[in-house]
Order: sequence, then structure tokens, then C-alpha cells
Amino acid sequence: MQVEIVQFPRTPIAALPYRGPADGENDAARTFVAWRIQNHLAPDKHRTYGIHYDFTDPHLNGEFPWFFHYVNVGPNVQTHEMITDVYLPLR
Repeated sequence: MQVEIVQFPRTPIAALPYRGPADGENDAARTFVAWRIQNHLAPDKHRTYGIHYDFTDPHLNGEFPWFFHYVNVGPNVQTHEMITDVYLPLR
């Protein structure tokens, strides 16, 4: 694992909030994937991020939630091939 400080540019996003049990996350993800397909937003040209609302550092009082860049996603990606970059915003 490699940790580095990066300058993250302002990034316009489309959001599909899901708050509920973990076993419902896949249904929410399928809804979002269908929306992306319908709007011609291929993952190789449009990044996929996730913010886990309950995955915050308690020392930051939830001000800066960790977020995830799912580098390679999709039905053709095997679990052991998946890559995720994890970001923690700093002041």
C-alpha cells in the first residue's frame, strides 16, 4: 500500500444517496449503473466514487468523510482484480 498527498481537483458529480442496510447497497449500485448506461457515461471516461457516510474518522467529527475512487468497476471485473483508491480530505 502506498500513501501520498495529492491535490484533488474540484469534480462535478452525480449522486445517488443510499442510506440503509448493507445488503441493499448492490440494488442501489445497479440503479446507478443503469442511470450511467442510459446517459452514456462509460466508467472508462467518467470516474466512479463512493462516500460511505458512516465511515468517518471520529476525531474529525464527520467533517471530512473518506471517499473512494473505484478505479476499475463493472460486471467484467473479477473481485480479485478490483482497484480502489481511498481519499481522506485534509485541511
